Amino acid sequence: MKPKKKIAQCKTGHYPDDKSKTGISDETAILEKLKLQNTALEKIKTAVYANNGTSQDESEQQ
Repeated sequence: MKPKKKIAQCKTGHYPDDKSKTGISDETAILEKLKLQNTALEKIKTAVYANNGTSQDESEQQ
């Protein structure tokens, strides 16, 4: 006999619609993390273009 799904969820403490301690859903937390990663990548791209002595537009045209 399989254990009930609710019992398994109670053991882990995770429910599908459960909010984190800060009240932010998992989707929102993932989106925030992706925004931060995107910002970091843009800063890296800017630094690389500055080191190469070219602008971003010139590099994209090549």
